[in-house]
Amino acid sequence: MSTAALLNVIKKLPESQFDRMLGQLIAFRGRKHARKPSSRERVLLAGITRGAPPALVSEQRSLIEKSRSATLTGAEQQRLLKVAEELEAFNVRWMRWLNEL
Repeated sequence: MSTAALLNVIKKLPESQFDRMLGQLIAFRGRKHARKPSSRERVLLAGITRGAPPALVSEQRSLIEKSRSATLTGAEQQRLLKVAEELEAFNVRWMRWLNEL
């Protein structure tokens, strides 16, 4: 597969799959170097590779879909905001892990 074709496939990945793949690529690149990762690096890689909690991502997608059909209740709207905040907080941690690595 050409690089261009591979990039086209990558562009279509959902964010959670992209995050996991990126973590795996970073881990793969790290394995090409001779030194073994420290215990902290292994912890960071595990967090990066794991990605956002799938249940939270799924809940967000479900609530967004319901929002698009204009059937979201007030409580569900508040939950959607809470889920978005939780995912944003995860993304901040994820970026910190990536930066530290």
